[in-house]
Amino acid sequence: MSEIIDEVSGKVQERFSSSGRLLSFQDYLDAVEEAPYAHLRSAAQYCADMFDHFGRYNVQRIGEPLYRFRIFDAPNGGEPVFGQEKVQAELHRCLQAFAEDGRPDKLIVLTGPNGSSKSSLVDLIFRGMETYSYSPQGALYRFNWVFPNRKIVGESIGFGADAGRGSSASFAHLGQKEIQAKLVCELKDHPILLLPKPAREDLIERFESAGSATRNLRFVLDDELCAKCRGIYEALLDDYSGDWARVVQHVQVQRFTISRRYRVGAITIEPQGNVDATAKQVTADRSLGNLPPSLQSLNLIEPSGDLIDANGGAIEYSDLLKRSVEANKYLLTTCEKRTISLPGFMAYLNLVMFATTNEKQLDQFKQDRIFTSFKGRMELIPTPYLLELSREEQIYERMLKRMGQRRHIAPGTGRAAALWAVLTRLNRPVPDRYETSQKGGIAKLSPLEKAELYESGQAPRRLPADARRKLVAALPALRDEYEGTEHYEGRYGISPREIRAVLVEAAARPNSPCIGPEAVLDEIEALVKNRTLYDFLQIEASGGYHDVEEFIRCTRRDALRRLDEDLTDAVGLVSEEEYDRRFDRYFDHIKAQLRSEKVPNPTTGQLEDPDEALMEGMEALFDLPAESKADAIRRDYLLRIGGWAHEHAKLDVSKHYREIFEDLFGNMKRKIREANQERVGRLRANILKLGTDEERAISAAERAKAGDALQFLVEERGYCDSCAKAGIVFLLKHESEIAELDKS
Repeated sequence: MSEIIDEVSGKVQERFSSSGRLLSFQDYLDAVEEAPYAHLRSAAQYCADMFDHFGRYNVQRIGEPLYRFRIFDAPNGGEPVFGQEKVQAELHRCLQAFAEDGRPDKLIVLTGPNGSSKSSLVDLIFRGMETYSYSPQGALYRFNWVFPNRKIVGESIGFGADAGRGSSASFAHLGQKEIQAKLVCELKDHPILLLPKPAREDLIERFESAGSATRNLRFVLDDELCAKCRGIYEALLDDYSGDWARVVQHVQVQRFTISRRYRVGAITIEPQGNVDATAKQVTADRSLGNLPPSLQSLNLIEPSGDLIDANGGAIEYSDLLKRSVEANKYLLTTCEKRTISLPGFMAYLNLVMFATTNEKQLDQFKQDRIFTSFKGRMELIPTPYLLELSREEQIYERMLKRMGQRRHIAPGTGRAAALWAVLTRLNRPVPDRYETSQKGGIAKLSPLEKAELYESGQAPRRLPADARRKLVAALPALRDEYEGTEHYEGRYGISPREIRAVLVEAAARPNSPCIGPEAVLDEIEALVKNRTLYDFLQIEASGGYHDVEEFIRCTRRDALRRLDEDLTDAVGLVSEEEYDRRFDRYFDHIKAQLRSEKVPNPTTGQLEDPDEALMEGMEALFDLPAESKADAIRRDYLLRIGGWAHEHAKLDVSKHYREIFEDLFGNMKRKIREANQERVGRLRANILKLGTDEERAISAAERAKAGDALQFLVEERGYCDSCAKAGIVFLLKHESEIAELDKS
């Protein structure tokens, strides 16, 4: 054990020494000269730099190229926020604007429905700041006042006589036994504020002339020491007859790290919280008896509260508008001037201020006369529910993964929850807002088709090629139709919190070893029965939108389709490799035909004319609209290939036909399945018989096929024996809906 103690002690001491945790004021100024901006930036600049420190990457969201900041992938712990890239960009824009100006002058307010990840976004910002503060690039400093004991300074403890250690030696590195008293600055004042303002101005001017001040450093010119530190500073200056160098002997610059747990630079104020900031006089405090006589007579003011603890970092006002208007009034001046009036003095604040509120409370607040005053001091950032199926599914898959430690999760469970959730959030488009050529496709766009268009960028296959192209071209306008309005898309609908509760209820069902789509849909059916529970259930259905019962049927059909596809794949009618081979050959032949070229024979290698029979045979499997003309659709396919190749210049387009034409690939597989329905039906029945008395009635060959199919479902698709069989029963129960799917 002694070896462990020695090893840990050595590492801790090494880390302490290398971190520059304690500095004299001279050491600190040397560090400032080496990296001026890094050591003189404001909290807003620090937060903006933290975003950039962790980096970002490009994503495509509902037809729009965006970038995503890595801090929201939760590399520093916590729950990742899926989607919300527009909100991330707005947060970064606000911080960058503050950074350019030198300091924040507004309250950043995330608005949106309950459960839209507002607080989660702020939490990940706090976590990012905390991790960044441990890095060399993110070092933060505050200072303490250190007073040595009599052995160090002799009898001149009242100041005025010469100190025993000389006029330039710092007390910053004294040991505990050599220190008579230490006073901390509760506001975590920036050490540079110890320089007189003219000296600060000269310093900044020098850095700007040298080009080493990369951003506005007005912050260090406008701020002042807190009342407590100013009192100590002035008393020392008087006692040392104006010798400033001897004053800063008493300054110990200390590195600190942001910590939400320990309430340092990252604070969340709950609606029912205490007073945000206050101050008390500490003259009579017994600890002050150890101070020099000239300081004992000072009326030292000690601030405290959430704002004080957050200073130097960031604060979040959770559910801001649940607080009384009176409790928030001080924000009118604090947001703009970054000061707060406390008993006995004015405190200068250096922090980023976030807040969250839901739309219902914001609507009510807008009716209050005082909102006009607040409006100019707020940056309102709408934070809607997600509208992309795959992003929403990620939320539930993460939760289901944890549940899967106790119970098996059937494939498609997260998708079923996500699809229904997204459908409840979509607004019906208004055709008259679109170009004449787009109106027809827009008017007939169902909620499910709109969700699929948002997800994949592909228009419904029921439309002719030209209409599909026009609908895809309308995607940006469709996405932004309600943006900036009171009823923006994603404001209404089911909250992820409620869907999580649905999943918990589905998992709590007795006598079921797995959680599957059927159980989730049953729980959703129970949830929508009481229309008074949620606002979105009270919205009148229109054109198929906001029809929650129909959304359950849509989601069930989607789950059935996917189950049926998995079972078809399990039969092994055509291997995945053969599907790809047929698909690739088709596109090779249409490209050659339209370019008047030849294609190599796969067997002989000789060049031949494109095979019209092959192309027509594949197009029959694509289930194209009756009025489609072969030449037109083939040209349309080449345009899609060209568009994809333009967006993915570094990739070989010939290896991504399945991705580009996901709809055609699905149709091809479906047509092949339809042609083999009897065989698939027999396989389903035989799988259900496995492990029962009826298994003996199956021939050895059929039993082997059923066993292989079940093994495929388990190993390749993620089912277990139980949920594979439950899925087949689910399919048989809703065979009529499968028949409808085949016709659609």
